[in-house]
Amino acid sequence: LSLLARVNLKGLDLSQAYLIIDKFTGAYQKALLTLTGRLDNFENPQASLQLTARNLSAASLQPWVELPAFELPEGNLKLDVNAALDAQHITLQQSSLNLPGLTLEGKGEVSYGKKVRYNFNATGEGKLGELGRWFELIATPYQLVGTLALQAQVSHEQMAAQATLQEIGGLANAQMRFANLNGRVSVEEQTDWKRGKAQVTLQGKLNANPFVVSLQATQTPQKIKAILNAS
Repeated sequence: LSLLARVNLKGLDLSQAYLIIDKFTGAYQKALLTLTGRLDNFENPQASLQLTARNLSAASLQPWVELPAFELPEGNLKLDVNAALDAQHITLQQSSLNLPGLTLEGKGEVSYGKKVRYNFNATGEGKLGELGRWFELIATPYQLVGTLALQAQVSHEQMAAQATLQEIGGLANAQMRFANLNGRVSVEEQTDWKRGKAQVTLQGKLNANPFVVSLQATQTPQKIKAILNAS
């Protein structure tokens, strides 16, 4: 471990105090983690942090957690967080995760007083062929290619997610190959799990044979209704 940082307590005026992390590094085997950033206002903290990982693999994490095989050449995580401790409110102003073939961005807020209230939004895009170059589970045995775009919203009242598939292809098993898969999947659900809806529209080729699938489903406290069409 190696740490290079500066702290200024501003004469114990904690609202003006700050910490600058010039470089905090940790290495294990071939993996290297580097953290930089700063923390302002020790009374109501405002943090801006960036974590970079290089040569990270499942093997390097094995002493602590067991994961599917992967070898990540480089990844980057950024966080901007504000905490209003007196108001019991935390704001994630922005966050981003960038890996080869994968980008995710998110923001939101949470209040943790007598009632916990939260609202978070996230978007992302994955290029499955690029992901497969370092994440073995995608490359073998499924041989996935294409692009998957995601949008999600989670609050204390409801959850919603939407996935858009663009030219997805790969192997479902040794006898089933799908290609040119395009479409959209959307889901909405109340957090009490009593009301929701889902919609799926897909078209593509299975073993070179074209197909179209659509599904609409609604959920009420009394029943779940679904309509499926396939051709």
